[in-house]
Amino acid sequence: MFAIEMILIIALGGYTLVWGAVLGVFALTLLNEYLAIFAEFKRVIYGAVLILIIMFFPNGLFQGVKDSAKGLIRSMSKRQEDNA
Repeated sequence: MFAIEMILIIALGGYTLVWGAVLGVFALTLLNEYLAIFAEFKRVIYGAVLILIIMFFPNGLFQGVKDSAKGLIRSMSKRQEDNA
């Protein structure tokens, strides 16, 4: 379980960010607190979260959110330029 948690920390934080490990630990700590009710399904939930992150955010969840936010800002500014 420890190895899965370490991989999940890297997947959550992203291996390309300097602060990725810190963000990953923070996210995993929050996830642990919210999953306390589902303690017997913890491994299944961790596995599902890990698979989803690897499928949709291969550079890490926070890097994917960061890239998505940049794309959203770019598209919004382009729309404003087109409307002007």
